[in-house]
Amino acid sequence: MSKNNNIRNLYPILFLIITIITNPVKISSDPVLPLSRLNFFQLPVENLVQKEFQQLNNKEIVMESLRSYRDIRLEPDTALTESILEKYSKLNPNFLAETIFILPVVAGQEQKILVEIRNFLQSVQNFQDIPYYSEYNKTTNPLFKEIVLKDRLYYQDGSLEIITRQIMTPFNIYTAVNRYKLTQGSLLYETFNQTPLNYKWMKGVDEEEMYTTLLVQAYPGYLFFYGLGGARAFDFFGLFGSRLDAAFIGRSEAFFEWFYNDFVLPRWVE
Repeated sequence: MSKNNNIRNLYPILFLIITIITNPVKISSDPVLPLSRLNFFQLPVENLVQKEFQQLNNKEIVMESLRSYRDIRLEPDTALTESILEKYSKLNPNFLAETIFILPVVAGQEQKILVEIRNFLQSVQNFQDIPYYSEYNKTTNPLFKEIVLKDRLYYQDGSLEIITRQIMTPFNIYTAVNRYKLTQGSLLYETFNQTPLNYKWMKGVDEEEMYTTLLVQAYPGYLFFYGLGGARAFDFFGLFGSRLDAAFIGRSEAFFEWFYNDFVLPRWVE
């Protein structure tokens, strides 16, 4: 074989080397599970329909106003979810809303993001930034005002309570409890009114009868969020039922939309 033929035989190899040098392949060390491969059927909720799967894939929140605590779709497959269902069963709210969304994350970073969520929600002063749109008044105002930190209580199981005094218009000032429980693979955030919610001289909600719950569970490559907001409120013998329904459901939706927009979307990993 001639020398020229040997050189010609090297052309493909030289071409391959030049191609690799000029077009390097980027290998990511942070694997992200494509949303299309997420197993939504392993989520601890029942009766999710195709439209809701699509909403979750499209970076949207699934929100639903529920008629009764019996319509809650959270499955009692763990002691944690059972405790949530038991709480709302005892509350028996006449105003109740359910919220579901997801957050794709870098595989292996799930627990780190759970810690970030807990820290984010512990900054209770930021709740004053939550916008609430009143369907009745057609105005947007802060959901909470004049939040004052009163106490921080630590428990042996690792949970924390932050006690605040605050105003939720149109009610008078009241005391709220914010409770956080972080474990390996899950975070539970709950807040409730420790004192009644009074409107002028009338009691609108008894103590511990307005709850907001956010459960976050980790799965490989993403976090699942399940929220509930419910209240057992006096509707003045039905005279203001529809107005109060819009008010309480709207407040629950305002909280979860704020959290989704401020925390989840900025961390969404494609």
